[in-house]
Amino acid sequence: MWLLGACSNDRSAVQALNQSLDAPTMEQFDAVISYSDSGVVTMRLEAGHLTKEEGEQGGQLFDQGVKVTLLNNDGSIRGGILASTIRQIGESETWVLSGDVHMTHHSGRALMTDSLTWHRDAARITSQTALRLIDGDEEIRGIGLEAREDLSQYTIFAVSGELNNPMENTKE
Repeated sequence: MWLLGACSNDRSAVQALNQSLDAPTMEQFDAVISYSDSGVVTMRLEAGHLTKEEGEQGGQLFDQGVKVTLLNNDGSIRGGILASTIRQIGESETWVLSGDVHMTHHSGRALMTDSLTWHRDAARITSQTALRLIDGDEEIRGIGLEAREDLSQYTIFAVSGELNNPMENTKE
């Protein structure tokens, strides 16, 4: 008994299967992610939506409202960040925050801006946009910033605002 079989490929059907989709490789809603260093949780991130894309231009996009809680080694809160979106650039530790960004530190310092870049590996932040920094009873406005992540040291460009001079408040 002889059995013969044959198949053919419809070229258009094969080409349709070979086309790559322009879609994320991962998607999650109501994401909660804990980041740790040597087994100690140092950061907790909550986002309404998370997508991840592969490749050089890929990375993670956290959007639909993002809340980041920065933690000390003992679990106490050392600061926080609120933003509309955060994009992690590729596999790097560079994150771009945008949309009504509020960054606070347990010392009471607070930074408000529309956009900033967080260099997590260097614990530094930079911004090229208009900003407002509150440090105690001082409010400083400017355009552009370079600062430590904890806002303990900062340089603000195109500064305006009211600064209290402690020398003016001394009695002779």
